[in-house]
Amino acid sequence: MSKTKSDPIDVLIQQLLREEQFLHRRIRNENLRQGLKGGRAVFKWDKDRNMYYAFCMLWPTQDKYWYELGTLWVHPKDRGNGLAGEVFKKCLECLPRSVGVFLITHQTGVVELARSMGWQLGCTNWTSSSFWQRIAEPWDRPTSSDGILMFWIP
Repeated sequence: MSKTKSDPIDVLIQQLLREEQFLHRRIRNENLRQGLKGGRAVFKWDKDRNMYYAFCMLWPTQDKYWYELGTLWVHPKDRGNGLAGEVFKKCLECLPRSVGVFLITHQTGVVELARSMGWQLGCTNWTSSSFWQRIAEPWDRPTSSDGILMFWIP
């Protein structure tokens, strides 16, 4: 009996959905495939394990001049080796010209990483930001959060 291989995107999705801080509604096979195909996702791939072990993606917003840098993830077994910084930086290189990018996080390590690359603090309660209210899809507008909104404009 032969063992069928799992689709690496589906395996990645299973890993991402284990992380509480991600916006789970958008982590779908079609969305990740579009990001990969469109050059908006950066990843590290392990051919021996047949899996992604680091990932980051630029998510489009309602405003064509702004992208969200999100879904910054490293497999638990591979954390602490600088991989988050690698995919984060590479993801910025994928940013189209003449657009800005923001991120939302409550992870101290991500805030420190972003600050080390010149990102600026927007506000500490991103849901109250008029910027966020303008670009977010209605279903992405939670009523409260302690996450930090940061900006980087090339």
